[in-house]
Order: sequence, then C-alpha cells, then structure tokens
Amino acid sequence: MMLAVALVFLQGAPDWRGALEAGDFRAAWQAAQDQAGLERARAELCILYKAGDPAGAWSAAQRGLAESPQDLEFLFYATGAALWLGGADAAQLSSARLLAAVAGANLGAQERAAWESTARSYAQAALELERGAATRASALRRSKLVALAGLGLALAGLLYLARQGAAALPQG
Repeated sequence: MMLAVALVFLQGAPDWRGALEAGDFRAAWQAAQDQAGLERARAELCILYKAGDPAGAWSAAQRGLAESPQDLEFLFYATGAALWLGGADAAQLSSARLLAAVAGANLGAQERAAWESTARSYAQAALELERGAATRASALRRSKLVALAGLGLALAGLLYLARQGAAALPQG
C-alpha cells in the first residue's frame, strides 16, 4: 500500500480516484476539493461511501442528483447509502429511480445487463428492508396493545380489590 501511495505522489498532484484506490482518504479528499460541480460531488460521494460514512455519502449523492437526476453512479450510491442506513422509504425511492434511469440510459448490452442486475438487486434489498420495517411496526403496535390491555386489567383488578376492601370495612 505504501508503494501505491508513493507512486501516486511521484506522479504529481494526485487525482482523487488514484488516491482513493491507494487508500489515502486524506489525499483523495484534498484532490476532490480541486474539482468543481458534479465532479466534486461525485468525488466526495465515492470517498465518503468507501470511508464508511453512509450519511455523508447520502448527502453527497443528493447534491449530485439535484444537478443530474438520472446519473447512474449518483443513484447507485444513493440507493446503497439508503440501504446501509436502513431507510426503507429512501431505499425504495432511490432503487426505483435507479431502475428507471437504467431503462432510459444509452448503454451497451453488457453494461446494460450489469446495471439492470445491480438495480434489480438493490430493488429487492429495498423491498426486503420495507417488509422488515412493516413487520417491526406491526409487532410494535401489537406489543403496545398488549401492554395497554395489561394495564387496563391491572387497573380493573385494583378497582375491584379497592371495592372489596371498602365493603369489608365496618359501617359506622
């Protein structure tokens, strides 16, 4: 790895992709700051995603998509970040946008097949995330209902015992 980093620096100012491939996140980030517009957003997105910051990657993807809503790379990383963060709604929306963008993109046969496979895989993962979220929400509603019913029964029992206790007191 040190050799790769050294080679990047020997070639002059590193481009962000070369620095990122070498694992030098700091140099990649510094080189990304020299970019403008979509290329800067793309660089920041890739760096943040590969550095393990899905929230930062999501934000960078949204900045890029604001300027280029059909960009496959921005949509790919936006969907990946949404899945990583566990955001079912965002993942479904992003994966649907990715599927639509792939369908409308001008791609070669092999590239189209790869993008379609990836987009379908992401859409399936988003659907599973949504199902999991729905299952958890349903379980939470049931547990709240059971807890409320238990509380109601406990209060009814206390009322009953209080009345029984009051009836047993001597009337004076």
